[in-house]
Amino acid sequence: MVHPPGPAAEREPAHALRPRPPERVPDAVREVAHRTCTVGWQEAVAWRLSGALDDPGWGALRRRPGGLCRRLAAVARDVEDAAVLLGEPAWLGTVDGVRWRKCTRLVQKVAQAAVQKAVPWPGESRARTVAHCLLVTGVWLCAAGGGVAGHASAGLRTCACFETLARGRSAEGVRAALERHLTCLRAAPRD
Repeated sequence: MVHPPGPAAEREPAHALRPRPPERVPDAVREVAHRTCTVGWQEAVAWRLSGALDDPGWGALRRRPGGLCRRLAAVARDVEDAAVLLGEPAWLGTVDGVRWRKCTRLVQKVAQAAVQKAVPWPGESRARTVAHCLLVTGVWLCAAGGGVAGHASAGLRTCACFETLARGRSAEGVRAALERHLTCLRAAPRD
C-alpha cells in the first residue's frame, strides 16, 4: 500500500529546495564604495600588500591576472563557511586545502600571507579577518585595474569580492569595511 504524501503544508515546494539567487547589492552601497576606493585608498592597500607578500608574489599580483578576484572571493567564502560550520580552529584546513583545489599559486600565496600576517580586530575572529583581507585584495585588483582616472566604478561593477563583501551590509558598513582596508596585515620582515 502506497501512502500519499503528507498535507500540503508539510511538503516543501520544489522552488524552496533550489538555492536562492544572491541578493543584489543596492546602488547606494555601490556609490559609497566608488567614493571610498580612491587612488589614495588603492595606494594604501598596495602598500600593505607589497609589505605582506614576498617579491615574486607582489610582482605577480601587480600584473592583475584575470579571474583572480573570483578565486579570492571563493576562498574567502570557504574560510568563513568553514569557521561557521566546523568551528574556529578548523577553518585553517580550508586555507591549507586551497593548494589541492584548482587555485593558482598566487591565490595560495595571498591566502597564506593573510593567515600568517593578519591580526584580528577586537571582537572579530581570525577567520573573518583573513576572509576580509582576501576580499579587500580582490576589490583592490578590480578598482585599480578597472577604473579610469582613479574611478573604481567600472571595475567594481563586476567584482566578485565586492559583491561578497557588500552583500547584506549597509552603505555605512561597506564604507567602514573598505576604509579598514588592510590595516590588519603586518609587513613581512625584509632581509
